[in-house]
Amino acid sequence: MERLLLRGHRGAVVDVAFGPDGTKLASASTDGVVRVWALDLDQLVLLAEQSVTRGLTSEECSRYPSACG
Repeated sequence: MERLLLRGHRGAVVDVAFGPDGTKLASASTDGVVRVWALDLDQLVLLAEQSVTRGLTSEECSRYPSACG
């Protein structure tokens, strides 16, 4: 199920990685380009809330307080 579409590569995306704070995503493609995307954290939290299958632990809440209200 597609949740977010990032346009910009001319080739197939072969790898992705999130930055340590979750606000950036790097994607590497067969076109030889690596792109860094600035992500809207509020939109990502909303997507996560729609897909979550469990509550967050107290440790996770301390790392991501905006996700715990």
